[in-house]
Amino acid sequence: MQNCLFDRTFFWFKSDDVNDLTQYFTAQNCFFRFSPLHLYSAYQITDCLFDQPTFYSIYIRGAVVGSNNGYTTGSALVPGATGGNDKTNLTANFESGPLGSYYYPASGATNTLTALIDAGSRTNAGLAGLYHHTTVVGQTKETNSVLDIGFHFVAVNPAESEVPKTPSGMAPSASSVYDANWTVDKATNGVVTDYGWHNRADGWNEEPAWLRINLLSSKPVSRLGYIGRDGGGNGVYRDYKIYVTDSSSTNAADWGTEVAAGQWLWPNGKERRDAEFGPKSGQYVILRRITAEGYHGPSGTDPGYANANEVWIYTRNTMFSTPLDSDGDGLADHLEDRNGNGALNSGETDWNSPSDLGFKVLITQPKAASPIP
Repeated sequence: MQNCLFDRTFFWFKSDDVNDLTQYFTAQNCFFRFSPLHLYSAYQITDCLFDQPTFYSIYIRGAVVGSNNGYTTGSALVPGATGGNDKTNLTANFESGPLGSYYYPASGATNTLTALIDAGSRTNAGLAGLYHHTTVVGQTKETNSVLDIGFHFVAVNPAESEVPKTPSGMAPSASSVYDANWTVDKATNGVVTDYGWHNRADGWNEEPAWLRINLLSSKPVSRLGYIGRDGGGNGVYRDYKIYVTDSSSTNAADWGTEVAAGQWLWPNGKERRDAEFGPKSGQYVILRRITAEGYHGPSGTDPGYANANEVWIYTRNTMFSTPLDSDGDGLADHLEDRNGNGALNSGETDWNSPSDLGFKVLITQPKAASPIP
């Protein structure tokens, strides 16, 4: 039994002849959640995750193999298993994703489900047939990495994709620039330790003050991330408006209605803020300062400066939740690679080649007066 999920189910396995050691139960990459297990045979359990299971009537006959399993805090261990490499006392910090509620966080402490990533018994997940599967919300495929412990979902198109940074996916501009150190390109270079962008020296009363990101083509934008300058202070956005438009005008009247407006507070100093909104298509994303922290604002008579250390733009995927199809031929990767090992084998089609469609029958117009079967 491989890659199965049991959630509040009663599982029973009994050999026809407990003295026949050729009959035994095996489980790999399964997830047992609040599920009683009754095992009456030899068994081999590896790379599985247990969340509060109950083991009943365990009759051990023959070899017992159990290794590289994961257990949430308070979960009983597989009886008799001594294979080692287990992950125990884990916080059950599952994340909801496109296909279910049991994804793992991509990063975290060693006592969380993140510890299950790359912790399985196989050095190549493709050998377990899980090359095109994932355990994380970001939908990163296992490919030939070390196998993750626990149940795997088929990798699908994620809800969002980050727009590549300068220069391949963004061309930034701004209402003004302070000097050669505080330039617009530093707000989209992926570096959060540089100056970033800052508007002009007397920009505390500049209106409108804005940072504009040219996405190079119209895209369905759904989220913007923002970090202000080190130490907070002058120009860090407080009240803001975000516009998504196809207009290249620098006149705010031509941008249309904002897609998001709100206020960011900074009790912990420099940290990231995100604004999510309903997807809107446009080539330009404009982050407008309404009021800002620091000199002249927000308690002064002027709105304040404008600064962005770094911004991120995300687009909504129209193919959200559909299985990944790398070559765009209409056949999901995991269906073309039937055994899931990441290699092109006999009887399979190449998931990286749109021209490899396998054996097909083309039905054309029959010959005149010929019978149609």
